[in-house]
Amino acid sequence: MNAIEAEGSQGYTENQLSKIIFDSALRIHRVLGPGLLESSYEECLFYELLRQDYML
Repeated sequence: MNAIEAEGSQGYTENQLSKIIFDSALRIHRVLGPGLLESSYEECLFYELLRQDYML
């Protein structure tokens, strides 16, 4: 069981969750640009998903 299943996927399919995560990650990369450590992008993605009210 992954983190999303543990907290509940809020009724989203895997494809919908993938699109939400991909779109958020792409938006973050466009704003911050390349060259940061992966952990920086990971923290920003976590914050962005929480900001959009997605449970992780």
